[in-house]
This record gives sequence, C-alpha cells and structure tokens, in this order.
Amino acid sequence: MENEDQIAEVVEVVKKLEKLEPDEREEVIATMEMHHGPIPHPQILGGYESLYEGAAQKIIDNGVEESSHRRNYENDQLKHFASRFYFKNTIAFIVGMSILGGSFYLIVNDYTIVGSIFGGFTALSMIGSFTESTGNRSKSNKDTKEESE
Repeated sequence: MENEDQIAEVVEVVKKLEKLEPDEREEVIATMEMHHGPIPHPQILGGYESLYEGAAQKIIDNGVEESSHRRNYENDQLKHFASRFYFKNTIAFIVGMSILGGSFYLIVNDYTIVGSIFGGFTALSMIGSFTESTGNRSKSNKDTKEESE
C-alpha cells in the first residue's frame, strides 16, 4: 500500500515535470531523491529512532547481517556448483578414457573398424561435452539475466 502511494507520487511529479521549461526540469530532477535497499531512507530511520531509542541501529545491524548471510549463501551455492561440475567432468573423463582404452584394445586385436568407430565417436563426444559445458553455462546465465529484467 505504501509502495503504491510512493509510485503514485512519483508519477504525479513526472507529469508536472513535463509542463516545466527544460532548465527548470533539470533543476527539479537534480533535487529528486529515491531510495532502495535493505536499509530504509535516513528520514524513515529517524522516525523509527524517535519512536524507540536504538531502533535505527538495530535496523542497520539487521540489514548488515542480512547482507552477510546472503553473501555466505551465494558462496556456498557457488562452491556446490563448482564441486558438482568437477565431479561430473571427472566421471565423464574416466568413462571416456575407459571406452577409448576398450577401442584401442579392439584395434590391437584386429577389430580395426569397430574399434575406430567406437573410439572416434567417444573422442568426439568427449570433446563436445567438455566444450559444450561452458557454452551452456553462459547461455543459462544470459537467460536468467533476461528473466530477472
């Protein structure tokens, strides 16, 4: 409700700005102030402080703690995704190398066509999986950015 009142107030000011001369408009825009973040505007903090002594400090401390918690959570997520990425690639590498070893064994034992096909597809798949993993990650980050905007 309070947010809607603020939006309505900003819209009203913008409508008034359209009627002003360019120089006056720049002066008014330079004095407009907007605030967004985990800690309220200083005037609002002053209001809380007048109601309850120490309230402003508690609000600021809470905002700092929330910010710290969020950063720690994001770091934990990054560590989890990095370890999962390395685990998947390590397993894929081990499996791929095993298959390549099997295809080498087939080639040495006079199954050259089967071994070559088996080894060739495995090598191409390994190259594709290791080069594609970076492309998918950057694409998914772009998609996430576009959705948030």
